[in-house]
Amino acid sequence: MYPVTGPDRRKPCFSSKVAKFQFTCVNITGKGPKWGRLKTSWCSEVVKVSVPFTPEPRADIWWWCGDNRLLDKLPLNVTGTCALVSLLLPVSVYPTSAQELVERHSSVIPGQRKHRTKRDVTWQGQTDPTYIDATGVPRGVPDEYKLVDQVAAGFESALCWWCTINKNVDGINYIHFNVQRLGNWTQSGFEAVHGQLAATSLMAFQNRIALDMILAEKGGVCVI
Repeated sequence: MYPVTGPDRRKPCFSSKVAKFQFTCVNITGKGPKWGRLKTSWCSEVVKVSVPFTPEPRADIWWWCGDNRLLDKLPLNVTGTCALVSLLLPVSVYPTSAQELVERHSSVIPGQRKHRTKRDVTWQGQTDPTYIDATGVPRGVPDEYKLVDQVAAGFESALCWWCTINKNVDGINYIHFNVQRLGNWTQSGFEAVHGQLAATSLMAFQNRIALDMILAEKGGVCVI
């Protein structure tokens, strides 16, 4: 149900405050450095193995050895007790009643509720002030977003024109470098999302096949 994946450079954030006695743990014995420090009282089942123990990384499954780190695979020749974990989204449940819901809202009828005016996000709702003038030069950049003042640059170009050329070249190179970095980060982000979605889609398809097999005598999932 959990397909094999490649090594993941970025591990997800998680909270180590979890319920005890809920994990399937692996006790690795050998002469290597002690890595796993998870107490066996937190495990519902402990499987004893010996080094070298090199499990393959799988989608949505992580190794937790008792500290604030998650591992997609264990280092070579380590010892100790580690647990297999699967992460869940944090959900908080607050008890409430129908009377409390009515008191918090002016009315249970949507048409009579007091609607709040939504504020536009700055970068989405703000009008673009820039434009191209008759000579083909971009104009209208707000002063707080300018890197160079036009007046100061004019005096500088008159007194030390070669300095202005060098500064412009450095500025162009700097912008080009950061655009390339942004493109690389964007590509890495899409690749990470693609890998996770592919593994999740495969797991959902496998779950559907398993349910169809279990409920075959009743006609499958669609009939139910």
